[in-house]
Amino acid sequence: MNADLLPRDPADGLVLRLVREAGMLTRAGLGDATGWARSTVTRRVDSLLESGLLVIGGEASSTGGRPPEQISLNQHAGTLVVADLGVSRSRLARVDLLGNPLDPPTDIELDLTSGPEGTLPTVQSAMKELVEQAGDSLLGIGLGVPAPIDSRTSLPTDPALLSAWNKYPIRKTIESAFSTAVFVEKDANLMALAEQRRNWRQASSLLFAKIGTGIDSGLVIDGNLHRGANGAAGDIGHIQLEGYADRLCNCGRNGCLEAVAGGQALAAQISALGRRAPDARSIVSLVHSGDSEVKSLLRHAGTNIGIVLAAAVSVIDPQVIVLGGDLGTEPLLVASVRAEIQRRSLTLASRHLVVEPSRLTSNAGIIGAAEHVVDRLWPALQPRMRRRG
Repeated sequence: MNADLLPRDPADGLVLRLVREAGMLTRAGLGDATGWARSTVTRRVDSLLESGLLVIGGEASSTGGRPPEQISLNQHAGTLVVADLGVSRSRLARVDLLGNPLDPPTDIELDLTSGPEGTLPTVQSAMKELVEQAGDSLLGIGLGVPAPIDSRTSLPTDPALLSAWNKYPIRKTIESAFSTAVFVEKDANLMALAEQRRNWRQASSLLFAKIGTGIDSGLVIDGNLHRGANGAAGDIGHIQLEGYADRLCNCGRNGCLEAVAGGQALAAQISALGRRAPDARSIVSLVHSGDSEVKSLLRHAGTNIGIVLAAAVSVIDPQVIVLGGDLGTEPLLVASVRAEIQRRSLTLASRHLVVEPSRLTSNAGIIGAAEHVVDRLWPALQPRMRRRG
């Protein structure tokens, strides 16, 4: 499919969004969700069926007469190339329009702290192979990066861990290399989007906390990313804790959560004990080996993360908190975070709050990148009413 010929009307985008969210919908269901007249729904659906973006996907149950047709997104109408760039490890994949990998994802070891000039060529080389495999079916490229992204310019803005990437034109660099649409977003935002869309569709508010080399979070409210006025929403890693004035953070301040409980900080503490812990994954290995001192450090890190997330609960009142990243899914840390949130939060906010590890684990970033690309390729009107149930 030629990307230049795709429908771009926000009303079409809304139809695609609602069908994606539901999996399958009838025309009557679309009318209920949008408030449009039957003729408007028919015109929009017929146009999208003709373009190949929608397909007839079966029949709904009927109480009498002819069963209504079910409509679904044609996930094979195009291909996306997506990349989840981490501080020390990145994952790339060629995916369909629902974010399903068409081949096993590619993992590459990188140290993004060395700057874009030293690492982006490796990313582009891996990406080139995927772009060539996609051929004419390629509709766009999505990248998640561990940095706040200015939504107006798509530039990384004041990233504490990746200072060399500040204002670096990632999008323009990749667009020039591959001559296709490129969309860049903060990795924690994409992970939040993936978890909400795949596992928590009925949650009106979800916070995803990424706990790896650093600490960050993404927010999805009413099905959409909440970035804040400057792209800094969710930057929990730089909330300061009491009693840690001696811990210097990469941002230049002292006592930040990331400087106390992030993977980089924990690795330094563990190394001081005489263990080898160069990164977050090595910390996980030590925990699994039964190292009691490392377990104690991880529990304490979870308690400090819980302190900050409890404050976020009071401000945001989320329905779900998902913990991800290399350290975020570890049961010891999850239990400590959950216990501290429950201890510090008011019952009204925490009574029905769900705190659990990521179900998508290492694929959250690439699935979220695919969701983001489709959202950007087909921007959607806001519906008059949202489907519930």
